[in-house]
Amino acid sequence: MKNLMIIFFTLAVSGCGFSPSKPTDQEIASADYGAYPHNYKDIIKNYMEKKGLYEFETVKYRFENPPKKFHTTGKKLFSTKFNYSVSKVYIEAKFIYKSNVSEQEFSYNIKNGRVKECVDVTQLKLSIEEVINKKNSKTPWRC
Repeated sequence: MKNLMIIFFTLAVSGCGFSPSKPTDQEIASADYGAYPHNYKDIIKNYMEKKGLYEFETVKYRFENPPKKFHTTGKKLFSTKFNYSVSKVYIEAKFIYKSNVSEQEFSYNIKNGRVKECVDVTQLKLSIEEVINKKNSKTPWRC
């Protein structure tokens, strides 16, 4: 019995046999992505306004793509997330972490009328460049 417990503990700690699997085509087709966000522009604008990342008077939005079904597979077992992704949202404003008016690219994941994830793509690209160039990356890319 003791040996069985040691084997189980070793497998659990090492992650052997417990790695996440990608969803099948059938699982992807039948997954719950939530309701289609017809009002995605309002959802995103309200989300960003609550975050307070820019001066409200200076903001201009440009939406290039409508929402598309999207899924991500996490590192943990059963951690696949299904939602709608809205990419290439450009916001021109005076951001609190910049001194001038600039345009930033954002990407959002929305499910059931709520933003689940927001990424400042412009800052993420800068962060990746800083890592490649071995600089200290402290730029905020999650919003």
